[in-house]
Amino acid sequence: SSGINAEWPLRPGVIDTTISLERLSVLVATLHLFSNNETIDDVSTETIKFMLVNAFQGFVHQQHYDFENRKAHVLAAKEYFKDFHHLCQLYGLAEVLYCLCVVTGYLVEYLYFK
Repeated sequence: SSGINAEWPLRPGVIDTTISLERLSVLVATLHLFSNNETIDDVSTETIKFMLVNAFQGFVHQQHYDFENRKAHVLAAKEYFKDFHHLCQLYGLAEVLYCLCVVTGYLVEYLYFK
């Protein structure tokens, strides 16, 4: 079968993962693992993996199939990706590149990893 019914078994995993990542995000914030006045050299090897929490949260929010709340999930994903983006820029791991989209005429922002 195709469509939403074929993807339905993924839904409980997506919801559980969303909740787990939210808890992890709160712990990371509580522990103050990342700071505006540090460089990437100040971050321990064990801590670096927690930089990905926001990226994972954004990804998981994109996987929600709750069409009634789809817009909320897309907006949440956007915010989580922006937080990840900010952290990468803060530590000098990435920079922003801007390109003009020839189809829409809008300026598009890309994250370029060094």
